[in-house]
Amino acid sequence: MSETNAIVEAYSVVISMLLISCLVFCKDYKTKLGRLFLAMLIVNVLILASDIITWVFDKNPRYNTLMMAANFFVYLWSYVFAAFYTTYLTACIEQKKPLRRAKAFLYTVYGTCMLAAVMLVVSLFNHMYFYLDEYGAYIRGPLYSVSLIFSICLDIANMAMILIHCRVLGLPDTLALLSYGFLPLIAMAVRIYIYDITFLYSSTTVSLLIIYIYIQNKQRQRLYRQERELAESKVDLMISQIQPHFIFNTLNSIRELIYSDVNKADQMVVHFSKYLRANIGSLQSTSVAFSDELQNVGVYLSIEKERFGDKIRYVEEIGCRSFFLPPLIIQPIVENAVKHGICQKAEGGTVRLTTQPEGDYIKITIEDDGAGFDVAEKKADSVGINNVRMRVKYMLGTDMKIESEPGIGTRVEILVPQNYAGEDEHR
Repeated sequence: MSETNAIVEAYSVVISMLLISCLVFCKDYKTKLGRLFLAMLIVNVLILASDIITWVFDKNPRYNTLMMAANFFVYLWSYVFAAFYTTYLTACIEQKKPLRRAKAFLYTVYGTCMLAAVMLVVSLFNHMYFYLDEYGAYIRGPLYSVSLIFSICLDIANMAMILIHCRVLGLPDTLALLSYGFLPLIAMAVRIYIYDITFLYSSTTVSLLIIYIYIQNKQRQRLYRQERELAESKVDLMISQIQPHFIFNTLNSIRELIYSDVNKADQMVVHFSKYLRANIGSLQSTSVAFSDELQNVGVYLSIEKERFGDKIRYVEEIGCRSFFLPPLIIQPIVENAVKHGICQKAEGGTVRLTTQPEGDYIKITIEDDGAGFDVAEKKADSVGINNVRMRVKYMLGTDMKIESEPGIGTRVEILVPQNYAGEDEHR
């Protein structure tokens, strides 16, 4: 029976290694879910390798030290796997719907896993979970069932979380995630009574295979689609930003200044070249420092102020400055506020940019007291704004909120994760 169990688990190792190769080859580790799934596969291989050792050297007293270490790590890696799986589960749900108490749930699971690990260490000295007899045979300790209670409780908690959010996850994802709960639980129940049969860790491998097919494959397709759409949106955004009429008006203003004020004309050429460089350079980066984006906004406004003078007023209230965001997120909104907002009023108006911390996010607000519009009748559906909205959703995992009222002005809010560094964590 030991040889059979070792062979079954060896096949499980091969399956896990193939899945790891697929994830690395397809670069699924670029996403948060991909990294978590990769971690689960690696831990699963460690569990299987440790358990294979326990079967190969079973009832061989010369390798008692190795057997004790292997059995210890089978338990320990199982608790680590449970922590990774719970993190993966909450990430799957949060990808579709924010969880109010996600951190509390995760900390509870992490705490439970740490407690289980501490008790496992204690069991090495009092043999309450397992020990090896003088013949090298594995013997269950008097509190062996307690070691399983931790895993069972974690499985039940995870299954409850899945069932509570089954509508959000959808039927395929729900069934795939539940497979990790049901299959190992069945195998665990069998092993309590029949030790020689080991389906526990092989069933986990089957569950990972199901999750890979129904969730990770879908994530990869979604990633490829988003990368293509983002590439297209960057080109569209650049075209929408560097509009022919804007270039014409700017060059015309420079031409007029050449005859009246050479120094101002020279300064405007410098601003215009910086504006073009910033827009074209945005195609080659996934993140910029907020200070750089702020500088680009200032360059654009300097050009417009040369054309419209005191009609354009700009106020900054920066409560948070040290963070990163996707390029050309703020500038298109400011341009929209100038073009469709304050420049539509004879007396002009003010554009106000504010940033402030809000939980795990930085809230950016761009508002103006310009013409405004009726949100119910008209949407801010310019190419630039639509591109910003799409990139905020795909790259930041948040939504862009637009409020407007005719004659009063427009307000746009964007939430940027404080830990955003250019990697798309929300795909």
